[in-house]
Amino acid sequence: MSITKYLTALIIWGIYKEYLNGQVSKLPIAINVPINLRSFFESTTTRNFFAVSMIEFLPQDDTCTFEDVLKVVCEQMDEKITKDKLEQTISYNVSNEKKLYLRLMPLPFKNLALKYIFSQSNKATTTTLSNLGTIDVLPEFREEIERFHFL
Repeated sequence: MSITKYLTALIIWGIYKEYLNGQVSKLPIAINVPINLRSFFESTTTRNFFAVSMIEFLPQDDTCTFEDVLKVVCEQMDEKITKDKLEQTISYNVSNEKKLYLRLMPLPFKNLALKYIFSQSNKATTTTLSNLGTIDVLPEFREEIERFHFL
């Protein structure tokens, strides 16, 4: 199991226990998890090269355990975070950008539509997990740095 899987399950478990008081919910707890696309596709870009995958847990009874949450998280991440699934998502997004009627639409209308889509997708997400990744410091600076903080 990866640290990301464990942390995602831990966040879901915390929300389930503290916010929902360990009770049943009609809506899933949904976490957006960042995916570093460099590990799936070759890229020379120095900019962010990532996608997000939504991992969901729906508490259907009040006897859920952390192990139940962890199992669901691991299954979903193993299913959703594959090169094939990522290629499908990227292809879908690019195909929308190439549609003639969308390309001809004036920018103010596109901006309004994107704002609406973004607000709707935000309603479906409980929170987003940030993944700082590996921090590498040049050897000449290593003795000067005591620690890093990430919030």
